[in-house]
Amino acid sequence: MVGLVIAAIFLRPEDEVVEEVAPPPAEVTPDELIRSNGVMYWKGTSDPFDGLLVERYPESDGLKSRTTFMAGLMHDVSEGFFTNSQIQVREFFTNGVSHGIRTKWRSDGTLLSEGTIVAGEFHGAFRKFYTNGNVSHSRPGILIVRPLHQIEAPIILPGGIMRLRFGDRLGLELESADLVRYQLQKSEDLIHWSDAAGASRLIGGSIEIDTVLPENKGEQFFRVVER
Repeated sequence: MVGLVIAAIFLRPEDEVVEEVAPPPAEVTPDELIRSNGVMYWKGTSDPFDGLLVERYPESDGLKSRTTFMAGLMHDVSEGFFTNSQIQVREFFTNGVSHGIRTKWRSDGTLLSEGTIVAGEFHGAFRKFYTNGNVSHSRPGILIVRPLHQIEAPIILPGGIMRLRFGDRLGLELESADLVRYQLQKSEDLIHWSDAAGASRLIGGSIEIDTVLPENKGEQFFRVVER
C-alpha cells in the first residue's frame, strides 16, 4: 500500500519575505565635496564620497554633468551635456581611470567621435564622424587620456603669448597643490604631444597658464593633462 502525503505550507503576513531594494546613490553638488590628493571627500569629514555628483548650468538649472563615484574616485559612467540638454560626452571609469568606450556628440545630437580607452589610453581605432554619420577620420594609435577639464577660450597677448585658463571638470575649486599636477601640452597632429613651457598660477580656483606660441607653424593643438 502506497501512502500519499500532501504537505502544505502557509505563510502568515509576518512571514513574508521582502526583498530589500538598495537606495539610490546619494546625489550631491560640487559645493558639498572637497578634493584632496585626487580623492573626493564629503566636506568637513574624512569620508570618501560614494554617489552621484551632479553639476547644473546656473542660468537655466539644466543638467551640465553627472558622474558616479565610488570610494572618492570616478567609477562607472560620467556624462556631460550641452545647454540644450543634448548629451555631449559619455565616458566610463574604473577606480578613477578612464576605461571603456568614450563617445562624443554634437549639440544637434549627431555622433562626433568614438574610441575605446583601456586603463587611460586609447587602443585601436579612433573615429570621427560627419554630420551624416559617415566616418570622416579614423586612425590607430595610443593617446594618453585624462579626465576632461573646463578649458576656457584662449587669450592671445602681445608678444605671441597665449593665456589659457582651466578649472576642474566637475566644477570644484582647484588649490595651490594642484599647480604641479597639471601640464599644458601641444601638438601639430593630435598624435604626438610634448610639454609646453609656461608659467602657471592659481586664480579664483582655476589655473592660468601663459605660454609662447611657436612661430611659422601651421595648426597648433593644446590640451591639459593631469599627472
